Amino acid sequence: MHMIEQCIKNTIGYFLSKHCIDNPIFIVGSGRSGTSVLLQALGKHDKIIAFPGEAPFLTTIGGSGSLLSSENQQYYLSSLKISVNYFYNSLAKFGIESSGGENYALKEFAKSILRTKKITLKKHWCAKTFPPESVAHGLAKVYPNAKFIYIVRNGIEVVHSMTKFHGFKQNDFSKQCHIWSDSVEKYHYLHQWPNALCLRHEQLVHDPKTFFNGIFDFLDLQLNPDCIDFVSTNLIHPLDEPDQKQQDAITQLKQRQSPFSNWPEEQKKIFESICSNSMQLMNYPIE
Repeated sequence: MHMIEQCIKNTIGYFLSKHCIDNPIFIVGSGRSGTSVLLQALGKHDKIIAFPGEAPFLTTIGGSGSLLSSENQQYYLSSLKISVNYFYNSLAKFGIESSGGENYALKEFAKSILRTKKITLKKHWCAKTFPPESVAHGLAKVYPNAKFIYIVRNGIEVVHSMTKFHGFKQNDFSKQCHIWSDSVEKYHYLHQWPNALCLRHEQLVHDPKTFFNGIFDFLDLQLNPDCIDFVSTNLIHPLDEPDQKQQDAITQLKQRQSPFSNWPEEQKKIFESICSNSMQLMNYPIE
C-alpha cells in the first residue's frame, strides 16, 4: 500500500513539475544582500514556484555535474555505469527534491495550489544557493536552461546588518568583512555569463518596478505586480525572526543612513583593509 501511495505521489509531482524542472532560477548573493526577499517575491509570480530557505545541496549537484566535463572527464565517463543522460536526469530530479521536497517537490506545489486556489503549471522553480564558478558550470550541465540571478549590496550595509543578526553576529568584525568581500570575488564570474542577471540591492529599494521589469524581461515573463507589492510591504529577517509586515518597507530602507560614520575607528580601518578592493570592484564608495 505504501509503495502504491508513493507511486501516486511521484506521478502527481512529476506532472506538476515537468514543465519547470529543467528551468531553475538560482538566486545567488552574500547573506544580508536581499536574496531572501528576492526569492520570496519571485514566488509570488504565478509562473514561478520558489522553495523557502537555502538549498546548499545544489552545490553538491553542480559539483557532480561538472565532473563529466572536467580535466578527468575520460576517467569519470569510463567509471559511469549508467548513461550520461540518466546521470544528468537523476541529478536534476535530486536538485528539485533536495530544494523543495520529495516526489518532485509535491508538497510545495500543493501549497501553491491551496494558496492560489487554482492549478497553474509553473515555468520555473527558484532556489537560493551559493555556487562558485566550477559548480555553476556543473549546474548548467544538469540544467541547460538554468538562469542565475545575482544580487549584490553595498559592503558597508551588509557588514553592518551582519552585526545585528543571529546568524552572523557571533562572528568577529573582520570575519564579517571577509564574508562579504569573498562573496564579491566568488560570484564575479556571473557578470560575464549570458544566462546570469546581476542586480543591486539599491535598485530593488529605489525603483522596485524597474528592478522586476528587468528580471521578467530576462526570464521572458510578464510582470506580476504581486512581486512588487511583496517587497514594498515586507522587511525580511530570514535568520532571526519572522518576516515583518510594514506599511511601506521600501521607504524605511531608503531612509536608512550609511552606518560607516558611526563605526569606531578600528572597525573603519578593518573594513577598509579587507573590503577596499571589492568595494572598488563594485563601484561602491567607502563613506
